[in-house]
Amino acid sequence: MNKEMYRKIWVAIFLLIMFLSVTVLFSCFRNRPTRSQMVVVTRSRQNKPLPPRRTNWSGLSLECSSWPLNDTFHYNSPVEKQFPIAYVVLIHHQKSKSAVRQYMRLLKHLYRPQNLICLHIDRKAPEKWIQAIEKFARTCYPKNIIMPKKSAKVVYASPSTLNAHLVCLKELLQYNHTWRYVIDLHGTELPLVTNRDIVEAFKKANGVNIVPFGTDIGMIDNSTFTYKQITHKAIVSIVDNRIKITDRSLSSAPYNLTLYKSADGPTSAFSRDFVKFIFSSPKAIALRKYLQDVMSAEEYFFSTLNNLPEAPGGWLKRKQLNFELPIVSTRVFQQNNNNPKICRAKHYRHNICVVSTSDINWLEQRSEARSQFFHNKYISSYNKGIMDYIERNLVFRNENEEINDYLSVSS
Repeated sequence: MNKEMYRKIWVAIFLLIMFLSVTVLFSCFRNRPTRSQMVVVTRSRQNKPLPPRRTNWSGLSLECSSWPLNDTFHYNSPVEKQFPIAYVVLIHHQKSKSAVRQYMRLLKHLYRPQNLICLHIDRKAPEKWIQAIEKFARTCYPKNIIMPKKSAKVVYASPSTLNAHLVCLKELLQYNHTWRYVIDLHGTELPLVTNRDIVEAFKKANGVNIVPFGTDIGMIDNSTFTYKQITHKAIVSIVDNRIKITDRSLSSAPYNLTLYKSADGPTSAFSRDFVKFIFSSPKAIALRKYLQDVMSAEEYFFSTLNNLPEAPGGWLKRKQLNFELPIVSTRVFQQNNNNPKICRAKHYRHNICVVSTSDINWLEQRSEARSQFFHNKYISSYNKGIMDYIERNLVFRNENEEINDYLSVSS
């Protein structure tokens, strides 16, 4: 066989590879929904909540065949396989079946064979509801999801929420797994980036925690915040599963600590060394005990500790490195919302905006910029279409990651 024949064979192989690559790219682009298509599909719902209905929780676990159990659902790159991530997901009881499906979709998004998820379910939820989610998790993700043996009974805005976070963080440390970062989330998070995006951000962070700096309580004292936000002055108690602010005053913080408050503090990303610090540092242990009398204790705990000079991966190290990192999750509060591009439907729960399809432009911009991992608050019974649209875009992005890796290896 002469040189000319060899050359023709190699040209034919090259053209075949290029044809297949273009075909795959065209197929991905063709299947991606446009924003107008998604809005039209959901317009008839007009963001109206679904009516409550009786739910048969027992049949929920039979749907495992439609959920990922291996690598075939997502492209899982070698970079991701070598960088396992842990998650804490706090699940609160909601009556509708769509809420449970929302939690399942979030777990599906977080799933990778190398990732580990600690699922904390509010202990005061109905037993059948808890059993349905536990059965689903154990059946569909037996190697990836762990559930604490003793969960906390969570009351909104009470110190019990901090306890729920810490129960799972402690569980993750004790579990035999090689995770390097843990992301703390609630079940009402809307994912905006792929697992690969998160891994790349963590590799850049190199041990630095992604925790909001928070506001010094001295500045809060001199502001116009309402009494519910100035919570570090009064002892709180729980009466009939509701928080009550008493007329008893708190003592000063232990170790003369400066308290920092951030509403987004609980939804943060911590290095493994920082989580160890939480359970071993005398200051952290004393602060946790002190905050057991404070409303929204979790909004103080993580930001305050992260501001300590000795905190592993804390703000001091982040300031020294002097680079920008994404936000893990954020929310839009009613009284602070001056942005006309977000929360156009004006639907709020606990004073927090519940996003809908009218907010797709704003959320998509943050997703494309990789500036934010998740957004809170999203409730599927209020508006399902936004999750459909965002999820399809993330699947498209994941497919592009696979194609780019293939082409880079081929070249």
